[in-house]
Amino acid sequence: LELLTSDPPAIACDVTYRVLDPKGKLEGEVSGHKFLLALASPVFRRGFYGNDFKEKKSESIEMKGTTLKAFKAMIGVIYRQPLDLKNMSVSKAFDLMNLAERYDLPKLKKKLKQEFETLVLSKDSVVKAANIAMKFHMLEEACQALLDNCAKTLVRELNTKEAVVNFCSSAYNTGDEMIVMKLMSIMSNLPQPPPACSNCQETPCKSGSVVT
Repeated sequence: LELLTSDPPAIACDVTYRVLDPKGKLEGEVSGHKFLLALASPVFRRGFYGNDFKEKKSESIEMKGTTLKAFKAMIGVIYRQPLDLKNMSVSKAFDLMNLAERYDLPKLKKKLKQEFETLVLSKDSVVKAANIAMKFHMLEEACQALLDNCAKTLVRELNTKEAVVNFCSSAYNTGDEMIVMKLMSIMSNLPQPPPACSNCQETPCKSGSVVT
């Protein structure tokens, strides 16, 4: 793999993807090795070594429906470069998930889904995160994973009736009313946390624990 990832690679790349934005303008280029991409993805394999695809003999291929950053990240994963999800925006993570679905990369899909499930959120960030999830509603599992995470965050943080009312009221006339209602619906189907102890106000109760 070092022969392929050196700069410049000791074994020259034989395909270059020209990533275009929605208006058809060139964002940038990403080069790779057909045989390695084909080993990683059945979609690349059919494209490069199948019978009916023009990519088989192409050295330059136009790539649409994604972003340069996301495509670079996917190619980096195939070349076993570290993937820094902690510093990746939610939107970019969904762009990457879209490519993982498109190129049938199950390990990358699993890793991204786990990131959506465990992403640290607050009640102030859940609406934005949920809106991004719904933008990628066609990625059903990933979308639902993030929506469930948003709802669980609200269950933890909106622990009084007043907090729930204030949260819902804050969405009034903002255009986010429907997404807030959707989160409320998901919340209602989640297991509720046990009530705090009436004495120590902790969950679980501190009875039997050493306290100061």
